Amino acid sequence: MLDRFLWKKEADGITLLSEKALKARRAYRLALSDCSGTSLYFAKQMALVSRKRLGGLLGGSNLLVGFNHGTAELAHNLALHERTIHGVQTFAFGEYFRYGLPVQQILLQEYLTDWQPFDAVWRESGDAASREVLLRKLADMLEAFRDARIQHLDLHPCNVLVSPVPEAPLRAIDCGKMSAQADPAISAALHLGVFLYELNGKCIEPQFEVSTQNAQRLFRDLVGNEPGFATAEGLLLLLLRYSTKRPFSRRQLVRHRHDALNLVALEKRLCKLTKGRYGVASIDP
Repeated sequence: MLDRFLWKKEADGITLLSEKALKARRAYRLALSDCSGTSLYFAKQMALVSRKRLGGLLGGSNLLVGFNHGTAELAHNLALHERTIHGVQTFAFGEYFRYGLPVQQILLQEYLTDWQPFDAVWRESGDAASREVLLRKLADMLEAFRDARIQHLDLHPCNVLVSPVPEAPLRAIDCGKMSAQADPAISAALHLGVFLYELNGKCIEPQFEVSTQNAQRLFRDLVGNEPGFATAEGLLLLLLRYSTKRPFSRRQLVRHRHDALNLVALEKRLCKLTKGRYGVASIDP
Protein backbone atom coordinates (compact mmCIF):
# COMPACT_ATOMS: atom_id res chain seq x y z
CA MET A 1 0.00 0.00 0.00
CA LEU A 2 2.71 2.50 0.97
CA ASP A 3 4.74 1.59 -2.13
CA ARG A 4 1.75 2.35 -4.33
CA PHE A 5 1.29 5.66 -2.57
CA LEU A 6 4.96 6.72 -2.78
CA TRP A 7 5.49 5.72 -6.39
CA LYS A 8 2.03 5.85 -7.98
CA LYS A 9 0.35 8.36 -5.63
CA GLU A 10 -2.55 5.99 -4.92
CA ALA A 11 -3.79 7.46 -1.64
CA ASP A 12 -6.63 5.11 -0.72
CA GLY A 13 -6.41 4.26 2.98
CA ILE A 14 -3.44 6.57 3.64
CA THR A 15 -3.57 9.77 5.71
CA LEU A 16 -0.63 12.16 6.08
CA LEU A 17 -0.31 12.94 9.81
CA SER A 18 2.73 15.21 9.87
CA GLU A 19 5.55 16.46 7.69
CA LYS A 20 8.93 17.99 8.48
CA ALA A 21 10.07 19.37 5.16
CA LEU A 22 13.56 20.42 6.27
CA LYS A 23 14.29 16.91 7.59
CA ALA A 24 12.36 15.20 4.77
CA ARG A 25 10.33 13.17 7.27
CA ARG A 26 6.67 12.23 7.01
CA ALA A 27 4.28 10.25 9.18
CA TYR A 28 1.23 8.43 7.89
CA ARG A 29 -1.75 6.46 9.14
CA LEU A 30 -2.46 3.36 7.07
CA ALA A 31 -5.90 1.75 7.09
CA LEU A 32 -5.79 -1.80 5.74
CA SER A 33 -9.19 -3.40 5.16
CA ASP A 34 -10.08 -7.03 4.61
CA CYS A 35 -13.02 -9.35 5.28
CA SER A 36 -12.36 -9.24 9.03
CA GLY A 37 -12.37 -5.44 9.29
CA THR A 38 -9.92 -2.52 9.17
CA SER A 39 -6.50 -2.46 10.84
CA LEU A 40 -4.63 0.79 11.49
CA TYR A 41 -0.86 1.21 11.31
CA PHE A 42 1.60 4.06 11.79
CA ALA A 43 4.32 4.59 9.18
CA LYS A 44 7.31 6.92 9.38
CA GLN A 45 9.21 7.78 6.19
CA MET A 46 12.75 9.15 6.47
CA ALA A 47 14.98 10.43 3.66
CA LEU A 48 18.68 10.02 4.42
CA VAL A 49 21.20 12.74 3.64
CA SER A 50 24.42 11.51 2.06
CA ARG A 51 26.36 11.41 5.34
CA LYS A 52 23.85 9.10 7.02
CA ARG A 53 23.47 6.55 4.24
CA LEU A 54 26.50 4.49 5.23
CA GLY A 55 25.32 4.57 8.85
CA GLY A 56 21.89 3.44 7.72
CA LEU A 57 23.42 0.58 5.74
CA LEU A 58 25.78 -0.67 8.46
CA GLY A 59 23.72 0.26 11.49
CA GLY A 60 26.48 2.46 12.86
CA SER A 61 25.81 5.53 15.00
CA ASN A 62 28.53 8.13 15.41
CA LEU A 63 29.46 11.66 14.39
CA LEU A 64 30.79 10.51 11.03
CA VAL A 65 27.71 8.60 9.79
CA GLY A 66 25.03 10.17 11.99
CA PHE A 67 23.05 8.99 15.00
CA ASN A 68 19.36 9.25 14.12
CA HIS A 69 18.85 7.36 10.87
CA GLY A 70 16.09 4.81 10.49
CA THR A 71 18.31 1.81 11.23
CA ALA A 72 19.19 3.25 14.62
CA GLU A 73 15.56 4.12 15.35
CA LEU A 74 14.54 0.56 14.48
CA ALA A 75 17.09 -0.87 16.95
CA HIS A 76 16.00 1.58 19.65
CA ASN A 77 12.31 0.82 19.13
CA LEU A 78 12.94 -2.91 19.37
CA ALA A 79 15.05 -2.53 22.52
CA LEU A 80 12.49 -0.31 24.22
CA HIS A 81 9.62 -2.65 23.34
CA GLU A 82 11.49 -5.81 24.38
CA ARG A 83 13.00 -4.49 27.61
CA THR A 84 10.12 -2.34 28.94
CA ILE A 85 6.35 -2.03 28.67
CA HIS A 86 6.69 1.53 27.39
CA GLY A 87 7.64 0.95 23.75
CA VAL A 88 5.61 0.72 20.55
CA GLN A 89 5.52 -2.50 18.56
CA THR A 90 7.34 -2.43 15.20
CA PHE A 91 6.00 -4.68 12.44
CA ALA A 92 8.22 -3.96 9.44
CA PHE A 93 11.19 -1.97 8.18
CA GLY A 94 11.76 -1.06 4.54
CA GLU A 95 14.47 0.69 2.55
CA TYR A 96 14.88 2.18 -0.92
CA PHE A 97 18.43 1.85 -2.27
CA ARG A 98 20.40 3.89 -4.77
CA TYR A 99 23.92 2.89 -5.79
CA GLY A 100 24.02 0.32 -3.03
CA LEU A 101 23.08 2.71 -0.21
CA PRO A 102 19.69 3.40 1.44
CA VAL A 103 18.23 6.77 0.48
CA GLN A 104 14.86 6.31 2.19
CA GLN A 105 13.82 4.21 5.16
CA ILE A 106 10.33 3.40 6.43
CA LEU A 107 9.18 2.09 9.80
CA LEU A 108 5.79 0.41 10.17
CA GLN A 109 4.43 0.36 13.73
CA GLU A 110 1.23 -0.14 15.67
CA TYR A 111 -1.17 2.79 15.57
CA LEU A 112 -2.17 3.94 19.04
CA THR A 113 -5.80 4.87 18.52
CA ASP A 114 -7.09 7.69 20.76
CA TRP A 115 -3.80 8.01 22.65
CA GLN A 116 -2.81 11.63 23.34
CA PRO A 117 0.46 13.44 24.04
CA PHE A 118 1.27 13.83 27.73
CA ASP A 119 1.16 17.63 27.62
CA ALA A 120 -2.33 17.66 26.06
CA VAL A 121 -3.67 15.36 28.79
CA TRP A 122 -1.86 17.42 31.43
CA ARG A 123 -3.56 20.62 30.26
CA GLU A 124 -6.96 18.94 30.27
CA SER A 125 -6.38 17.55 33.79
CA GLY A 126 -6.74 20.67 35.85
CA ASP A 127 -7.11 19.02 39.26
CA ALA A 128 -4.15 18.05 41.43
CA ALA A 129 -5.23 14.42 41.85
CA SER A 130 -5.31 13.73 38.10
CA ARG A 131 -1.94 15.36 37.60
CA GLU A 132 -0.45 13.36 40.45
CA VAL A 133 -1.58 10.18 38.68
CA LEU A 134 0.15 11.35 35.49
CA LEU A 135 3.36 12.12 37.39
CA ARG A 136 3.25 8.66 38.99
CA LYS A 137 2.94 7.12 35.53
CA LEU A 138 5.90 9.20 34.39
CA ALA A 139 7.93 8.02 37.38
CA ASP A 140 7.05 4.39 36.58
CA MET A 141 8.29 4.84 33.03
CA LEU A 142 11.54 6.48 34.14
CA GLU A 143 12.12 3.65 36.61
CA ALA A 144 11.75 1.17 33.76
CA PHE A 145 14.22 3.17 31.66
CA ARG A 146 16.65 3.21 34.58
CA ASP A 147 16.41 -0.56 35.10
CA ALA A 148 16.80 -1.23 31.34
CA ARG A 149 19.75 1.20 31.08
CA ILE A 150 17.96 3.18 28.37
CA GLN A 151 18.50 6.90 27.84
CA HIS A 152 15.92 8.53 25.56
CA LEU A 153 17.63 11.71 24.40
CA ASP A 154 14.45 13.36 23.10
CA LEU A 155 12.03 12.61 25.91
CA HIS A 156 9.63 15.54 26.10
CA PRO A 157 5.88 15.73 26.70
CA CYS A 158 4.96 15.46 23.00
CA ASN A 159 6.93 12.20 22.69
CA VAL A 160 5.14 10.46 25.56
CA LEU A 161 1.63 9.18 24.87
CA VAL A 162 -1.19 8.60 27.36
CA SER A 163 -3.80 5.88 26.81
CA PRO A 164 -7.54 6.48 27.17
CA VAL A 165 -7.46 3.38 29.41
CA PRO A 166 -6.46 4.67 32.87
CA GLU A 167 -4.52 1.53 33.86
CA ALA A 168 -2.34 1.46 30.74
CA PRO A 169 1.32 2.53 31.02
CA LEU A 170 2.75 5.48 29.12
CA ARG A 171 4.39 4.85 25.76
CA ALA A 172 7.49 6.64 24.46
CA ILE A 173 7.79 7.41 20.74
CA ASP A 174 10.34 9.05 18.38
CA CYS A 175 13.22 6.90 19.56
CA GLY A 176 15.78 7.99 16.96
CA LYS A 177 18.04 9.48 19.64
CA MET A 178 18.91 7.06 22.43
CA SER A 179 21.92 5.88 24.40
CA ALA A 180 22.66 2.85 26.56
CA GLN A 181 25.87 4.18 28.10
CA ALA A 182 24.64 6.78 30.56
CA ASP A 183 25.39 7.06 34.27
CA PRO A 184 22.06 6.09 35.94
CA ALA A 185 21.80 9.22 38.09
CA ILE A 186 22.83 11.56 35.24
CA SER A 187 20.41 9.78 32.92
CA ALA A 188 17.50 10.20 35.34
CA ALA A 189 18.32 13.88 35.83
CA LEU A 190 18.29 14.47 32.07
CA HIS A 191 15.04 12.56 31.56
CA LEU A 192 13.19 14.31 34.36
CA GLY A 193 14.76 17.75 33.95
CA VAL A 194 14.16 18.08 30.21
CA PHE A 195 10.64 16.68 30.48
CA LEU A 196 9.55 18.99 33.32
CA TYR A 197 11.26 22.04 31.80
CA GLU A 198 9.11 21.64 28.70
CA LEU A 199 5.99 20.69 30.66
CA ASN A 200 6.41 23.88 32.71
CA GLY A 201 6.34 25.98 29.54
CA LYS A 202 10.09 26.11 28.69
CA CYS A 203 10.23 29.72 29.78
CA ILE A 204 13.21 31.73 30.92
CA GLU A 205 11.41 32.17 34.23
CA PRO A 206 8.95 29.26 34.11
CA GLN A 207 5.73 29.24 36.08
CA PHE A 208 6.31 25.90 37.80
CA GLU A 209 3.24 23.72 37.34
CA VAL A 210 5.46 21.02 38.79
CA SER A 211 7.39 22.68 41.60
CA THR A 212 11.10 22.26 42.17
CA GLN A 213 10.34 20.46 45.42
CA ASN A 214 8.07 17.95 43.65
CA ALA A 215 10.70 17.41 40.97
CA GLN A 216 13.30 16.72 43.66
CA ARG A 217 10.92 14.29 45.37
CA LEU A 218 10.37 12.35 42.14
CA PHE A 219 14.10 12.35 41.48
CA ARG A 220 14.91 11.10 44.97
CA ASP A 221 12.47 8.23 44.51
CA LEU A 222 14.14 7.36 41.21
CA VAL A 223 17.83 7.40 42.06
CA GLY A 224 18.17 8.44 45.69
CA ASN A 225 20.44 5.48 46.41
CA GLU A 226 22.64 5.82 43.32
CA PRO A 227 26.28 6.96 43.60
CA GLY A 228 26.59 10.61 42.64
CA PHE A 229 23.03 11.49 43.64
CA ALA A 230 24.02 14.93 44.96
CA THR A 231 25.77 15.92 41.72
CA ALA A 232 22.89 14.58 39.63
CA GLU A 233 20.38 16.50 41.74
CA GLY A 234 22.36 19.67 41.06
CA LEU A 235 22.15 18.84 37.36
CA LEU A 236 18.40 18.38 37.66
CA LEU A 237 18.02 21.87 39.12
CA LEU A 238 19.90 23.33 36.15
CA LEU A 239 17.82 21.41 33.63
CA LEU A 240 14.62 22.72 35.22
CA ARG A 241 15.81 26.26 34.43
CA TYR A 242 17.60 26.05 31.08
CA SER A 243 16.88 24.75 27.59
CA THR A 244 19.09 21.93 26.30
CA LYS A 245 18.15 22.30 22.65
CA ARG A 246 20.89 22.50 20.03
CA PRO A 247 23.64 23.59 19.88
CA PHE A 248 23.83 22.00 23.33
CA SER A 249 24.45 18.25 23.12
CA ARG A 250 22.49 16.00 25.48
CA ARG A 251 24.40 13.03 24.09
CA GLN A 252 27.70 14.49 25.25
CA LEU A 253 26.19 15.36 28.63
CA VAL A 254 25.12 11.81 29.44
CA ARG A 255 28.58 10.51 28.58
CA HIS A 256 29.89 12.20 31.73
CA ARG A 257 30.08 10.25 34.94
CA HIS A 258 28.80 12.06 38.00
CA ASP A 259 32.32 12.45 39.40
CA ALA A 260 33.51 14.17 36.22
CA LEU A 261 30.65 16.63 35.78
CA ASN A 262 31.49 20.30 36.41
CA LEU A 263 28.17 21.91 37.28
CA VAL A 264 29.59 25.44 37.53
CA ALA A 265 31.01 25.30 34.01
CA LEU A 266 27.84 23.65 32.73
CA GLU A 267 25.62 26.37 34.16
CA LYS A 268 27.76 29.09 32.61
CA ARG A 269 27.45 27.42 29.23
CA LEU A 270 23.69 26.90 29.51
CA CYS A 271 23.25 30.50 30.64
CA LYS A 272 25.28 31.76 27.67
CA LEU A 273 23.30 29.66 25.22
CA THR A 274 20.01 30.84 26.73
CA LYS A 275 21.03 34.49 26.40
CA GLY A 276 21.90 33.92 22.76
CA ARG A 277 18.76 31.90 22.07
CA TYR A 278 16.28 34.36 23.61
CA GLY A 279 18.22 37.58 23.14
CA VAL A 280 18.09 38.54 26.81
CA ALA A 281 20.75 39.87 29.08
CA SER A 282 19.16 39.49 32.51
CA ILE A 283 19.80 35.80 33.18
CA ASP A 284 22.34 35.20 35.91
CA PRO A 285 23.72 31.76 36.76
